[in-house]
Amino acid sequence: MKTAIVAVAGISSRFNENERNKVLKGIYTISDERKTLLYSILRKCIGLDKVILVGGYQYENLEKYVLKYQEKFPFSIELVYNPYFKELGTGYTLKAGLEACLKEPDCEEIIMIEGDLFFDEQSFERVKTSCRSVATYNYKLIDSRKAVIAYINQEKELKYIFSTNHGAVEMKEPFLEIYNSGQIWKFADIDCVKKLMGKLPEEVWRGTNLLFIETYFAEMRETEREMIDLKIWENCNTRMDYLKYAERM
Repeated sequence: MKTAIVAVAGISSRFNENERNKVLKGIYTISDERKTLLYSILRKCIGLDKVILVGGYQYENLEKYVLKYQEKFPFSIELVYNPYFKELGTGYTLKAGLEACLKEPDCEEIIMIEGDLFFDEQSFERVKTSCRSVATYNYKLIDSRKAVIAYINQEKELKYIFSTNHGAVEMKEPFLEIYNSGQIWKFADIDCVKKLMGKLPEEVWRGTNLLFIETYFAEMRETEREMIDLKIWENCNTRMDYLKYAERM
């Protein structure tokens, strides 16, 4: 079974900043209800067997939206509630999604997608069809206040840096390559996922999802991972970001 986890639990603080109408970012629209980030992501998941949506903020609105449109997609959709979406980081959202995936006895690969992304279908097709574990990147300016930074160090390990307060970051080791992360990952080694789920301490899940992701890729040989570029990509942190691509959703 090929499964995607879509993380839509966050409180959308920058998206809702100075706005009276507080919304769940993934299902926000200015016109057609299908012109949303979530619907766009679900369309691109065609070819997979299942999509797990991990929600939290305005969860009831997410449930209503999925109930209305789930029959439009040729795969099953499962909703998982993250009760710690306010207190904890994105790590627990990933954990909840992975636990749901691993309940399926025939789970063979998992794709993790941040739910506030717009990206092109052709690039994502390469992620879906790759036989290796995948980390993605985009061509946006690497700005520490916005970007999740990925880099390859001298030992050819894949590492990540992210400023949770959207400030400056410090590179603490030499690097060979540096990327603006596309915030989509594929975990092709399910045995490795199971092993890490069983041994990682609870503290790992209380931070960002990058702690698990970095640990997972540290288990891979260089030949077992693939860096895939996303030709069109936007992290829709604000409503202005969404409006850039609203008609292409």
